[in-house]
Amino acid sequence: MQIVSLVPSITEALCMLGLEDALVGITDYCLYPAQIVASKVRVGGTKNPRIRDIQALSPDLVIVNTDENRIQTFETLKSLGLNMLVTSTDSLDQVEATWLQLGDATGTAGLARQYRADIAAARAFNRSELRDIKPLSTLIPVWRNPWMASGSGTYMESLLAECGFRNVLSQSYRKWAKVALNGNKSDDELALPEPPELILLPSEPYHFGEADRDSLVKLGFLREQIVLVDGVLLSWWLSRTVPALKEFRELRIAREAIV
Repeated sequence: MQIVSLVPSITEALCMLGLEDALVGITDYCLYPAQIVASKVRVGGTKNPRIRDIQALSPDLVIVNTDENRIQTFETLKSLGLNMLVTSTDSLDQVEATWLQLGDATGTAGLARQYRADIAAARAFNRSELRDIKPLSTLIPVWRNPWMASGSGTYMESLLAECGFRNVLSQSYRKWAKVALNGNKSDDELALPEPPELILLPSEPYHFGEADRDSLVKLGFLREQIVLVDGVLLSWWLSRTVPALKEFRELRIAREAIV
């Protein structure tokens, strides 16, 4: 089998399933496992991959994702007669199902079921450990200039909900929302429905740093409210979900002593 993965976290997941030799094409953003992806053919970005390069690889399977890739990419590749696997991973339930989907499509169902079981066990452990801890209202920015944050229906929202955090924009009808943090709301921005108790600044997709913490402090937020976090853990589902459930659970428990 020859596989093209147009999704960075799925590329890593395929290697976890022992399919590194079957993986013939990846995106420019597929970074892990570093030693394996270094030798793979790059076919462009997740949003605008080079269709001819993908076709030239003659893959038996092309894997895309409803959040990472554009529907036009899927339709074009499908029209060329390529076998497509479409994944959706906007919640932990969907991530568990995607492990099974990958396993069934690639002949690795047994190992995929184990990875799915690992997520289920980590979720159950978190619920037990956090049963007496109130969820912490949290803002999850993903971009700056303009400020954007996770609205409702995102993987990171679902992940953090299992770790003792509550997205302050959970009632937003938008998946990714422009937010007004300075009190001057434009027509396409959302006002915060409540002041967040915590702001998590990830290292991707926008690489937030100390300067961004300074900017938020100038907007009236307390520095101790603002935490820089690993964006890969926060947003790479499948391959990083289990360690993320542990990392953010521990962060929530640590914050309990501060709040």
